[in-house]
Amino acid sequence: RLSVSASCADEWIPIRPAKDVMLLLGMAKVLLDDGTIDKDFLTNYTNAPQLVGDDGKFLRDKDGKSLVWDTASNGAKVLADGVKPALLGRFDVDGKACATSLQLLADSVAKVTPEAVEEVAGVPAARVVSLAREFARAAKIGATIEIEGIKLRYRPAVIYSFRGLSAKEFGVQNWRAALIVQMLVGSLDAVGGLHLHGVYNTPVYFEPSKCEYPPKRVDLAK
Repeated sequence: RLSVSASCADEWIPIRPAKDVMLLLGMAKVLLDDGTIDKDFLTNYTNAPQLVGDDGKFLRDKDGKSLVWDTASNGAKVLADGVKPALLGRFDVDGKACATSLQLLADSVAKVTPEAVEEVAGVPAARVVSLAREFARAAKIGATIEIEGIKLRYRPAVIYSFRGLSAKEFGVQNWRAALIVQMLVGSLDAVGGLHLHGVYNTPVYFEPSKCEYPPKRVDLAK
């Protein structure tokens, strides 16, 4: 909606009500198709390379550790130094068909084409593509920044939403789609990206309410 915040933006892209998730997943598909993804982040900080069987469960070794497909040895191994995991692909491990988690994500958004987004969400297909590519460029995939002598990942691109995206049916999945887009470019918990952890260690509103007067919390004022 054209909120007060949106009116201050450089560009406002209207989306049909409750169809935000289509735009987000459409952007994810473009990022995957273009290959503009943070491979290092996906490999080391997510389960993207882990192998999943047809039963929907992760493949594990005898010690219960998740397996990846090592492109160096052309076989399934536990992720460790020297292992070069495939992020996309389908494989056979001991006669069991499997695919990487990222491959399953790519498969799940295969039909969410820019044209499908335009039909359902009302955002022009060309803008879906250019928006995804703009987001990827802004994320500066692979960039780092040094702060107080520590080299950190630098991804100055973020998707931020107030409750409008999530305070509806399937709201959790809507916001999960936004997290997926940011995961693909590696902006989660990176400098300039989305901070996943709370700013306050112990927010006052997490503390049990007390019967006191005058009340310190606005929700107890009445």
